[in-house]
Amino acid sequence: MNDGFLLLIDPVVRDARSLINKEESNNIDYITRYQKANTIQVNVRLSKKYDADIIECLNSLDNKGKATYIKELIRKDMRSKGIQ
Repeated sequence: MNDGFLLLIDPVVRDARSLINKEESNNIDYITRYQKANTIQVNVRLSKKYDADIIECLNSLDNKGKATYIKELIRKDMRSKGIQ
């Protein structure tokens, strides 16, 4: 039998599947609440024509995320200006 068919007829498998979905939903709800209370989101729109150099730089980052890289640049700039 294929797994899709098993899910339709086996109540144990179906119950386990719904439990996993509830846990995932609860986790997503928690993350959403946490983010709303503790974070802000800042978006930057870059032009493929005029900001190609920035886009290339961001795309070339290896294991360091874009957000981490940008935050490090901002903090470096703040330190150079004596802000903090």
